[in-house]
Amino acid sequence: MNSLTIGAHVDQVDPIAEADLRGAELSQFFLGDPQGWKGPQVAYAGGAAALREAAARAKIDLYVHAPYVLNVATSNNRIRIPSRKLLQQTIDLASEIGAIGVIVHG
Repeated sequence: MNSLTIGAHVDQVDPIAEADLRGAELSQFFLGDPQGWKGPQVAYAGGAAALREAAARAKIDLYVHAPYVLNVATSNNRIRIPSRKLLQQTIDLASEIGAIGVIVHG
């Protein structure tokens, strides 16, 4: 039997507490400025490992939202190349925190 999972898009400073506050089973958040090109960072106290462990203890699934500026399909190298680089950095950091997935708009 399928079940519906409820989540929330929250601030990344403490996505576990934010999900708990809302009664959510998952958290979605950005790892940086959603409209900027700066590389992703974990703002959670203790870093990526601490966030991964806290999410596992709380049974909260984590999803990372990639920045909106990405366009990996454009023919413009000045956008496509940095987009691919930033997407890879986002995926790598999402993996470090134990994220279930990365959301990308196309």
